[in-house]
Amino acid sequence: MSYGTLEQPKDRPSNVPKQAQWLGGVGAGAYFHILATDQPGAYTVSRWDKDGHLDCERIMELETTVALDLNQNYAFTYPSHCAEVNIIQGTQQFQLLWEGNNVF
Repeated sequence: MSYGTLEQPKDRPSNVPKQAQWLGGVGAGAYFHILATDQPGAYTVSRWDKDGHLDCERIMELETTVALDLNQNYAFTYPSHCAEVNIIQGTQQFQLLWEGNNVF
C-alpha cells in the first residue's frame, strides 16, 4: 500500500462480479471488470465505486494489434477511468480507449 491509496473494502458489494479487480487510488478506488465482445479488439469495461455504484460501462477499443487474453492473468493499472483503461499482462501493457459513442 502506498500513502493515501484507498485499500480494497473488506466486503465486496454483492452486485460487483467476483472477477472484478480493485484498483486503489489516492483518496478513492474502484472495481474494474472486462469482458470480450464479438468484435475483435473491443471489450466491455465496467467500473464500480467502493460502495458498488456503477460509474460506467462502456465498449472500449484495444489500442494495439497484440491480443489481450482474458483467460490468462492480468491486472488493471494506472491510469484507468471511464475513458481509458490500462491492463498489464505478463510484460505487455494494453491500453483501451472509449471512443465516446457508447454509454450504458
